[in-house]
Amino acid sequence: MAIATWQLLLGLGSVSTLSLLSASPTWAELRDQESDPIPAQSAIAINSQTIQEQDLPRRQDQPQAGPARDLFPLFVPRVGVRSSTAEAGGNPFSVIEGFVPLAQSRGRDLLFMEGRQFYDLAEGTAGRNFLLGYRSYDRKGDRVWGGYLAYDNRDTGNSLFDQVGVGLESIGKHWDLRVNGYLPIGNTRDQVLEVYASGGQFQGNSLLVERARVFESALGGFDAEVGAPLARWDAGQLKGYAGVYYLGGSGSGDTVGLRGRLQAQINDLTAVGLTLEQDDLFDTRAIVNVGITFRQTPKGRGDRNLEISPVIASLGNRVQRSSSIAVNSDISQDVTIARNPDTGQPLTFRHVDLGNGSGGGTFESPFSSMEAALAAARPGDIVRVGSATDT
Repeated sequence: MAIATWQLLLGLGSVSTLSLLSASPTWAELRDQESDPIPAQSAIAINSQTIQEQDLPRRQDQPQAGPARDLFPLFVPRVGVRSSTAEAGGNPFSVIEGFVPLAQSRGRDLLFMEGRQFYDLAEGTAGRNFLLGYRSYDRKGDRVWGGYLAYDNRDTGNSLFDQVGVGLESIGKHWDLRVNGYLPIGNTRDQVLEVYASGGQFQGNSLLVERARVFESALGGFDAEVGAPLARWDAGQLKGYAGVYYLGGSGSGDTVGLRGRLQAQINDLTAVGLTLEQDDLFDTRAIVNVGITFRQTPKGRGDRNLEISPVIASLGNRVQRSSSIAVNSDISQDVTIARNPDTGQPLTFRHVDLGNGSGGGTFESPFSSMEAALAAARPGDIVRVGSATDT
């Protein structure tokens, strides 16, 4: 009798427990409830670790825990358009740009690519830019660290230049730091114009003339800046930056300049900026830029808009650098031998001073007769008749 009684009690207990467990929400259901309160009876059906994950408040910049975190990418491909007045060594331009995430751990790191097609509004030419970058979020320091490698191309209408770029960046809640380097490769200096002065001076069998040549040189260098948020609002923020830059190139002057800029993210779509630069090579410039980005707001579970901190959002921001190659035009003046414009060969003169010459046909010692000059002349030579005092 006692044994039967215990069997009955145990059986009822098992049925009651199984019924309670089967009526409780599953782990997947609890996980998808996010911030919804957990029913009281669920405490029997889940362990203490699950209760802590559901009940503890979570910072907005803390990635969502659980397997569903990676179901939705934080950043997706986007395109944008931007226009700017002239930067140092550049012209006003408009650009179509794209941002493509290649790999990402949601809210932790991001491997990405940027591409741009530039249109020079002054010359009507085009250029392009490709960039591969990586950023990582340091949760302990609430800071993003990143770096990139870039290739830039610019057509000035007279010259075609290429450069590689590298950079490091650190973006945080209270301050930012960026360092960018630029290295022209391949052909870095082109002669685009050559002008000869009229007249000249004879010397020997040659004519010396004054010459002016115009060159275009691609400038390499670096820039560095520090900045901090100045104001924040619901949909954006205003940041201010101050920094220095260096520009220099083969055959061209170099310079060190100062730069200050304001960058405002008005909302998810629109950004505007104002930059002031001053250096000895390009003087003082005010640069205004406006950009519109067509992007998709990051989504959370239930296709709801995901609110993330500005620091984590910076994982997917555009890299701040000079994407167009800086080019400087300089003029070189000298005295050179006059050349045949068709062949490029130096012009040779056979000088004749009729009745007075007694030499070998140079300006200082001319021939005395046409016969002697023609006998010494070669194809393409010029026989000049006149006194030694004529120029």
